[in-house]
Amino acid sequence: LPASTLWLLLRVLPASARLLHSIGRSEHISPVLRDLGWLSIPQRIDLRLSCLTFSCLRGSAPAYLSDELNMVTSVPGRRHLRSAATGRLAVPRVRHRTLGGRAFGPSAAASWNRLPCDFTKTLPSSLPLFKSRVKNFLQSL
Repeated sequence: LPASTLWLLLRVLPASARLLHSIGRSEHISPVLRDLGWLSIPQRIDLRLSCLTFSCLRGSAPAYLSDELNMVTSVPGRRHLRSAATGRLAVPRVRHRTLGGRAFGPSAAASWNRLPCDFTKTLPSSLPLFKSRVKNFLQSL
């Protein structure tokens, strides 16, 4: 999303949490969001991208999405590096950060690589298990 639209969404989430818990604008909202189990908008975007990337790597996503992702082990100059054993994805270079950086390939690879190595090295058996692990990780940040 463009920053202008994302900014509007960033304002809606705390406002709805304040409405649910009847707290004023001067009180901190982070503990309330944590108690509700809600993620911030950028964390929600990372969660969705990570789940879609998980589906692509497991083979249950459409081929046009799976073709956008390349493991570090498949890149010829990087397959013997230590990072190749961590389950990381190669982030393709983009010319324009605002247009190309928001495409599925670069943004999904970047969000996947932000996850801890134990999440990406061995994939769990199901998507709900992976999603709960990633959500717990993002809430702990």
